[in-house]
Amino acid sequence: MPALEDRHGRVIGNVRISLTDRCNLRCEYCMPIQGIDWIERDEILTFEEILRLVSIFYRYDIKKFRLTGGEPLVRKDVVDLIRMIKTTFPDIILSMTTNAVYLEELAQDLKIAGLDRLNISLDTLDHKTFENLTKRDQLSAVLKGIAKAREVGFDDIKINAVSIATLNADEKSLQQFVDLAKEYRLEIRFIELMPFSGNNWKDGGFIASKTLRDVFNSFDTLEVLPMVDKSSTSTSWKLKESGVKIGFISSVTETFCSACDRMRITADGKLRPCLHSKREYDIRELLRDGSEDNIIEELIRKGLSEKWAEHPDFTKITYLPPVDDREMIRIGG
Repeated sequence: MPALEDRHGRVIGNVRISLTDRCNLRCEYCMPIQGIDWIERDEILTFEEILRLVSIFYRYDIKKFRLTGGEPLVRKDVVDLIRMIKTTFPDIILSMTTNAVYLEELAQDLKIAGLDRLNISLDTLDHKTFENLTKRDQLSAVLKGIAKAREVGFDDIKINAVSIATLNADEKSLQQFVDLAKEYRLEIRFIELMPFSGNNWKDGGFIASKTLRDVFNSFDTLEVLPMVDKSSTSTSWKLKESGVKIGFISSVTETFCSACDRMRITADGKLRPCLHSKREYDIRELLRDGSEDNIIEELIRKGLSEKWAEHPDFTKITYLPPVDDREMIRIGG
């Protein structure tokens, strides 16, 4: 079967599937401080529906899938879903983005079920700052989860930190991340804060990757590494003295749209070709009305035809808040 290719010549190789919009943390850049109206449970894709979608994408030789949220580990029986997917398609690379609060108790089961990779969202290593950001005192649980994941054999673990000027952009904070990376043999990736509905992007302390690199270079020396995966969202660097690998996902200042090979499925079954485009396609309706696979594939191709060449320049004031779209937590990471 021919590859899924958009009108800009980009071949889709990675699908991100949100399992839920619910989360056990309340990070303000992801969820508005006033909260959101949760998606009703019967509107969330079932495990069987998710497996069917994976099988459709798999036929197009797509073998990279990431489970996101919300927080995917709050989804009941999530280990069963991973086992279903990996039993049916053992050759895919199945990843998960998690805040790791529940990881200590689930890491062993996730590993046995077949989960391949973990991306752990962690923006600060200061307990008070963590509580202020997330509205929960759970940093100790997160750190225990990271340790447990290493203990049970997860070799590919990345820490994703959203870079915020007032939160984690100073030398002390960055050194704490370096120390964590050395202790657990992790890669740390810093993500530029992006504008979403309700996250006060302009007032939230956006900071550019280059600024962070300057701070790193003030206490160590960053050396750029060759790009191994041309579709990667991250540019990779290594600190000369510590040997720690540092990634920068520069969604705002150094966009990578030209190499984007991703599509997203929201928790309520909407196909979203671009993270920052409001255009969505209702796959759940087709999954539930008895539509054949070819009808679903046709909708996927239609959505793919609407994939942007690139997102707007967020550094221009005309694009800044309010952003009239779903909140990040309801889109999926």
